[in-house]
Amino acid sequence: MATYLSSEQKKQPALKTADKYPYHIRLKDKAYFFIAAILQPYVDKDTGETVDTVAIVTTDANSLMRQIHNSTNRMPTMLPDELAWEWMMDNLTEQWITEIATYQIKASDMDAYKVAKDFRTTGCPSKAFVYSEVPELSYEV
Repeated sequence: MATYLSSEQKKQPALKTADKYPYHIRLKDKAYFFIAAILQPYVDKDTGETVDTVAIVTTDANSLMRQIHNSTNRMPTMLPDELAWEWMMDNLTEQWITEIATYQIKASDMDAYKVAKDFRTTGCPSKAFVYSEVPELSYEV
């Protein structure tokens, strides 16, 4: 999926940070959530091999995710159950695809906390971790 920037967004300086911090992000009171994605087969021109590829659809970051993805101000398009079902249907209009793809979940429906940078090797991303140099997240609407 291509990311398109408005002329106003292109003029703004990037908000890149030198250090990145991992977060555990979830929807409150949900064991799982849906993310809009596009599945498309890729055919290697040399070998003819077909490989399924997937791209995660992103939308503008809500107030919580702007604090986490602050260099890009975007977030995955997280969908409630009914929109996830719609997203998987055939024959959607271009307008409806755009509306679903740009859906923004409310920050107040989310929960997030920092985890240790070595969570991949420790297998423990569920424990909150404190980085003294990183401010706490704000859940403003």
